[in-house]
Amino acid sequence: MKWLRTLSITLLLGLAVSACGWQLRGSPLLFDLGSVDVRGGSFDIHDLLVDALESSKVDVHKGGEFQLQLSDERFDRRTVAVDAQGRAAETELDYYISWVLLEANGTPLTEKGRISLTRTVHVDPTNATASSDEERAIKDSMYQDAAWQILRQLNAASAYLFTNEADDDEP
Repeated sequence: MKWLRTLSITLLLGLAVSACGWQLRGSPLLFDLGSVDVRGGSFDIHDLLVDALESSKVDVHKGGEFQLQLSDERFDRRTVAVDAQGRAAETELDYYISWVLLEANGTPLTEKGRISLTRTVHVDPTNATASSDEERAIKDSMYQDAAWQILRQLNAASAYLFTNEADDDEP
């Protein structure tokens, strides 16, 4: 009988959590995007966005109903700390990218969204390979974070756009 009580409590908690809208982190569900043509951006960010959009049930192909235009992408790198010999001990990586959602004919549907990320990388002057590998791993993480931020912003924008379109159609 105790197992039945435990099962009931577990089910009740599961229903309560799902009723409040909580869900595990996964790809955001994009509203009414149908098909999207992703243009611009480096191979790294482009592929991450295509994969995430496809896992959100958005058809990604050339000539889609909408265009996700990526632009102004760049990495900046600067030394923020040096060791006793004057060699770089830490560098700062700054990543910037902009995006805009367009209709297929090129008419903008959203304002230009901007993503800006900063990370610090420890540099070991005695082991250049390890420092290079660490920097590459951090850059990969920054691409992934930027892709998630773009998707969250796109999700919010699409929810607003397509909810208001439905409201505009009503008499």
